[in-house]
Amino acid sequence: QNFIRVDMVDPNTVKETVEEKAKRLSMESDEDLKAADKLKYYLRNKTLKIWRMVDMNIVSGDGSGSDGDADGKGSGSPRLTGSGVPIHPGKVIQSNVRSKLSKQLLIDLDKSEKVQIHPVAIPHVNFELDPNAMDKALEDMADLEEGENCDVEIKTLGEYLCKIHLTGGYHVGLRLQVT
Repeated sequence: QNFIRVDMVDPNTVKETVEEKAKRLSMESDEDLKAADKLKYYLRNKTLKIWRMVDMNIVSGDGSGSDGDADGKGSGSPRLTGSGVPIHPGKVIQSNVRSKLSKQLLIDLDKSEKVQIHPVAIPHVNFELDPNAMDKALEDMADLEEGENCDVEIKTLGEYLCKIHLTGGYHVGLRLQVT
């Protein structure tokens, strides 16, 4: 009677169609979906940090001899200064993310599971303000084709997003911070 009073259908009296029941049972028994949901829940607030050695010495001067010597001739060699754009001696690729994922978060991926890195830095504060922002950013990333690997090379420091392709066609987001 309470369901009638509030204009709702009693869930105990509703008959499932054969297709709806099959879909519900397949969702309940799908191990890949359960594994993807469990990994997504585990990684929801985790950030994978990859440290890079940063050299703050940069080359100032073009080597033309006008580097400010007293005689005006210059030594012809570039000077090193401590300000400006830092030199980053390395890059981050998907194999670095896979190995760090294994070491830091203790998640070992199969060979068939791929890691895809978003090529542009995305501030992680966006994901904290809007819970659906990570899912939207993952959907905007193009999927990798069969047998294709991610060829993105991160050469600058910042916060990035990774898309982990799992078996069964599922994907999970991972926050990546290159410091």
